[in-house]
Amino acid sequence: MAIPLLIGYFFNNLTISSFGSLGIFPLLYYQDLPRKQLLRRLGIVGCSLLSGVMVGMFSTHTPWTIPFAISGVAFGARILFRLYGIAKPGGFFIIMVTAMGTAMKIPLAKIPIMIGFVSIGVLTSLVIATLLSFYLQRHAYPW
Repeated sequence: MAIPLLIGYFFNNLTISSFGSLGIFPLLYYQDLPRKQLLRRLGIVGCSLLSGVMVGMFSTHTPWTIPFAISGVAFGARILFRLYGIAKPGGFFIIMVTAMGTAMKIPLAKIPIMIGFVSIGVLTSLVIATLLSFYLQRHAYPW
């Protein structure tokens, strides 16, 4: 969480911090898996997260679509996570971030920039997960 916050601080843009911190959630899906499988799993979660935020932000421009957007993302996340065997916490964070996206009225021209800020958080979580897997591979079971 500190990395997107520090990036926003050093660039003097706290929008990077707030949107980047939304992208950290894939790290909560970390499991002790082979690295390739882990990164594929976290990549799926990260892409789902980015898609959910984007759908949420676009749906604010036509307010009657908000419930359909949230329910569509919830259904899609459920199917995708069952298909790839991604267990707890399931699609909860995808749905939560989608709902947060529906609460933000962002101009259409700025949505790609905000998605880019969220992707900073997703990429940070992938890097941290990779470093953590290297560390645990060497130091987890010293006996």
